[in-house]
Amino acid sequence: MVFLSEGVTSISSFAFKNCGRLTSITISVSVTSIGDFAFSGCKSLKSLYFKGTSKQWESIKKGFNWDQDVSSYSVYYV
Repeated sequence: MVFLSEGVTSISSFAFKNCGRLTSITISVSVTSIGDFAFSGCKSLKSLYFKGTSKQWESIKKGFNWDQDVSSYSVYYV
């Protein structure tokens, strides 16, 4: 499990690419962008917790194929 603390504003391109053991991540509401291929190949990712609303999640700029080759995952708003 990974927690991105308040104050983190972006997840860079390729940040977690092919992290096969990543099962869940918590993203703070301060994140405004997710780079290209940031979670690509994270086949074990099942849960993405976002510390904001669905509207805020949808307003995040998401890069090209940011979640390519990720198995089925759910986004939870906490």
